[in-house]
Amino acid sequence: MKKPKKTSYGKLFLSIIGIVSVCLIWACQKHFIENTEVDTGASTKPGPARVLDHKTMRFNLIEFESVIPNFADSADKALDIVADVFSSQEFKDSIYKYDFHSTNAWSLYTQQHSCQVSGYGNRILNKIDSVTGRVLGSTVYADLMADSVADIRLHILASSGSSGYGSAVPCGYIVSYDWFLQGTDAVYQYALNISHEFCHTLGYMHDSTRPAGEIDVAYTVAGIVKNILQRRKNEELINGRSFLQCLRTTGFNYMYVKPNQLAGLSPAFMTAYDTVANQYTASGQSLKYIYLKFEPGNKVKLNFYVINSSGAYYILNFEYNMTINNNVVTFTYTGSTNANSANVTKTTALRNYFTGTSFTADFMTNVSAPASSIIGSFTDVANSSSFVYGVMAD
Repeated sequence: MKKPKKTSYGKLFLSIIGIVSVCLIWACQKHFIENTEVDTGASTKPGPARVLDHKTMRFNLIEFESVIPNFADSADKALDIVADVFSSQEFKDSIYKYDFHSTNAWSLYTQQHSCQVSGYGNRILNKIDSVTGRVLGSTVYADLMADSVADIRLHILASSGSSGYGSAVPCGYIVSYDWFLQGTDAVYQYALNISHEFCHTLGYMHDSTRPAGEIDVAYTVAGIVKNILQRRKNEELINGRSFLQCLRTTGFNYMYVKPNQLAGLSPAFMTAYDTVANQYTASGQSLKYIYLKFEPGNKVKLNFYVINSSGAYYILNFEYNMTINNNVVTFTYTGSTNANSANVTKTTALRNYFTGTSFTADFMTNVSAPASSIIGSFTDVANSSSFVYGVMAD
């Protein structure tokens, strides 16, 4: 990875930590920000003492360099987004759910170092809780919110073939690479990157010796920011409408039902799904998932995504009419456009699940699903323990 151009105030600090940082991992590789916001039963015991008199903060951009022309306004917007999320009650509640392995804390390696050489003050010590031996979410929150106005330095460099997202060191400036900041969502992507790298400037690191299964502070913080921003976008999309009112509008044309991601699907639905899946397994094929496509005129297609014995996929389409009475939906099967008789037979259990009864249609929350997804559901009117839900999408 390219080394960032060292500014005069950075040379002194980088020379001090040069030897130590060989053992640490500050670079952020090319992979997606993880959706890590899940309740892991993390400890909520008080962490090390912190002075925290406020719950809001903002950034003061004291230095900005970029290979992308006219990007300063986008950087300001990204910083405003991060500060707004950090300052929310939702962010505090989310990060407090976690605790982290001690290898997240740079102070495990350098108990005596202070960041005062670069003007940031002592910001990286005493992260590890004396009782649990772990880094508590409350400590991470206190570090992120320690200043009501947090000075920050941002550099955007040209990418090379091996460039990751960026890098940062304690009390230093944040380096980001331009390859992921070129699209229409550049401000959003930059906000996620800043929320991650800012953790590094506060002394939270990636460490290759961390035990398997232990989560990472920087990725968790960025994941929470991503989830909160997605939830806000979801609320704007829904805009007070009912589930049925949203159908066939932006974000609500499809409902994907992927059982490997939706552990809370009802036993009645899963019995039908497994019956069909077993039929395909017996013939050397694999049913990967199903999805509903909502079309004009209250028509619906039930689609089966199947992998054949040679590894290629095909999609089976089965058509229904959807009758709506208030919030109750009845599906009537009308036939298939591309399924042969063998596939019609194999899919019987799932096709029939949607007929012969009526369903209440609604959004669903507090279910097992990918973080920040909009979830639509159909629940059997006569048997509320029988339901199917899925991720809404375009």
